[in-house]
Amino acid sequence: MKIKKVITCGCSFSDSTPDGNGQFNTWPFQLERELSSLGYNLNYTHRGLPSQGQELIQKKTTLAITEALQEYTPEEIAVIIMWSGTERKSFYVDNPDLIKHITSEWNKSKAYWHLQFADLKNQASNKIQLTEPGSNYFYNNGEGWYICAFGRDNNKLTDGYFYANDSNIAAVHISIENIIFLQNLCKVKSIRLFQQFYKSYSFNDIEEKKDHQIVKYLFNELDHDSIVSKEGMHNFLIRNGGDRYVTAPQPGMGRYGTHPNQLGHLFYVENKLIPRLNELGFFND
Repeated sequence: MKIKKVITCGCSFSDSTPDGNGQFNTWPFQLERELSSLGYNLNYTHRGLPSQGQELIQKKTTLAITEALQEYTPEEIAVIIMWSGTERKSFYVDNPDLIKHITSEWNKSKAYWHLQFADLKNQASNKIQLTEPGSNYFYNNGEGWYICAFGRDNNKLTDGYFYANDSNIAAVHISIENIIFLQNLCKVKSIRLFQQFYKSYSFNDIEEKKDHQIVKYLFNELDHDSIVSKEGMHNFLIRNGGDRYVTAPQPGMGRYGTHPNQLGHLFYVENKLIPRLNELGFFND
């Protein structure tokens, strides 16, 4: 196999930060273990972070690609992405007054978004905990990327932006724009790209709007052959085992949870990701 370097990115399904128990159980790490068990000794860069959308996934992956090219040839690099929700939006913020305002709103609403105002390597120079000790909710008290979402965040920055976008067409446009940017970058650099979706609606939202003027010219450039699955990981696991792989976080919250459990991540890697990577030529010499 020519590939020596693997770059992954995504949202919480692709989280590269440890959970509350210090464990790394998401599919990028399950993939590492599985490939290692098959005898492949590869180098990895994981940049997934909970709640981030297509903008940050693209930017973090692009940075990782430019750095990898300083050490590896293009044919030695593979990029494996799991795209997030179309409703998610990011802004770069370095105004300390705005950061103070946003964090004060979080303390009122308790609507936290994990690590906020971090850089493109998920680093935070002045990390402050938002909730009780032991939680995984922090923000960097300095400049960095603010992750928010259509229909959820309310503050001086988001109120005007989200008010201007009554439908989700702007969100779909941002999603497909960043997908095509990364796809074309990989093509220009001759780097293999493998694309997935965390939930099925991520692709469905784009496909449903594919005839809109600000989506069509981008959608027409989509390389369907690079897609591992248009069915989201969450939907795949529910269809193939349900609550065994996607457990409800606590009683009364429905049958299925929002996130796959450790067994679900492993099942997906073994039964969907690795077989499709094989079909798409990941293991080719």
